[in-house]
Amino acid sequence: MDAPTATREELFVKWQALPPVFQQQVLDFIDFLLGKYGQQQSPSLSLGNSR
Repeated sequence: MDAPTATREELFVKWQALPPVFQQQVLDFIDFLLGKYGQQQSPSLSLGNSR
């Protein structure tokens, strides 16, 4: 089984493998959650949202 914690590089490679449309949906969903809970930024998110 995979280790519960993947390295940042592994996560980035998996993220880059996703379709751009799916990436945008995920980013929009993250933005929605952050806006809903009133958090401007989360330390666990370092995708470099340029909005």
